[in-house]
Amino acid sequence: MDWLRRFPADVLPGSLKDFIELESEAVKLDDFETTVVPGLLQTEDYAKAIARGWELGPSDDVVEDRTAVRVQRQARLHAEPPLHLHAVIYQPALRAPVGGPETIRAQLLHLVEMAELPNITIQVLREQVGAHPAMGVSFSPPPPRRPLGPGRVHGRPHQGRVRGGRR
Repeated sequence: MDWLRRFPADVLPGSLKDFIELESEAVKLDDFETTVVPGLLQTEDYAKAIARGWELGPSDDVVEDRTAVRVQRQARLHAEPPLHLHAVIYQPALRAPVGGPETIRAQLLHLVEMAELPNITIQVLREQVGAHPAMGVSFSPPPPRRPLGPGRVHGRPHQGRVRGGRR
């Protein structure tokens, strides 16, 4: 993970760095997002809009660095062997006007393309389901009752909790 070291320490919280490190070793990642498109599936423009909104008034350098990290992480989806991603997205996240109409349009088309890859499964939880246990949070599903196997990651990096099974 030498590529992550080239970014300033303040670009990402430590827990997110830990998550990215585990993610780089994982063979499968389960993701459930209620407010945004999962980071591994974001276009560069969408990722940039998210980076701008992450905090009040980030510098252009911080936005560029956070976007570059997001884009670099996506390389795992096309590596050999590729990371297997199972993403569930709550439907309102797909309607949020992140970055404006053109950015959203490109993002939705990108999701369609990514869903065609054999290592990626994308499911949409329709808003018609009403209240559900994951309302208001984004997370990787809770770990199974048995210990995590090698190469599997579960975590809530923005909340400072990450757990992985090392190879």
